[in-house]
Amino acid sequence: MADTLEPDLIHRFKNKVAVAEGFCRLLIEDLEPGDVRREDAQRIHEALQQMQAMLPALQAELKQGRPGRE
Repeated sequence: MADTLEPDLIHRFKNKVAVAEGFCRLLIEDLEPGDVRREDAQRIHEALQQMQAMLPALQAELKQGRPGRE
């Protein structure tokens, strides 16, 4: 599967996650404490942060599967 991935796939994915994380952060700031929607937004924000933290490991795995890439 790694052979079919474009070289900049991880970079593009990081950008999309960062945009979603930023908008989610703004949404949390706008919602009042105790608002159920704020709790939901916080959970989404946490998941996005976890995704960001996983990306370096994913990138390393993809590089290992593609000899000759730096």
